[in-house]
Amino acid sequence: MNSDNISFQQSLKFGEKCINSCLLVNGGAAIALLALLSTLISEHYFYSVNFIIYALWAFLLGLLLAAAAYGFAFFAQEKITLNKSAKKMRYLTISFIIGSLICFVVGGSLASWPFLKLATNTAFKNCCHKSITGKHHEAQKLWTL
Repeated sequence: MNSDNISFQQSLKFGEKCINSCLLVNGGAAIALLALLSTLISEHYFYSVNFIIYALWAFLLGLLLAAAAYGFAFFAQEKITLNKSAKKMRYLTISFIIGSLICFVVGGSLASWPFLKLATNTAFKNCCHKSITGKHHEAQKLWTL
């Protein structure tokens, strides 16, 4: 085997692992959100359900893009074996992988929004409670963390 062939094989392995990573992070996040969604509904935290559903859609879109990247990677490989140019297929595959990762970031941001809101409300309640009880100095430390 020559060094170009070895380099090409390594590139294929890295690409496959990248696509697998996109499938894993988006799929795992979607499954975790489904479990969280059932808990939120059973505990009557309806105010945060919308963000969780939007995040779930983002993760599902990320899964779809990662699966499409697999398809385009296959077609690119077919073109290469037929000694044809596969630049368009490679660029489409890379753009789908990047899109899948963007969906993961957007979904994670949407899923974390209710928790951030809950944390700030809790911090605000603790601050007001400490101000009323005369422990205002400790409440100021809470806001500077």
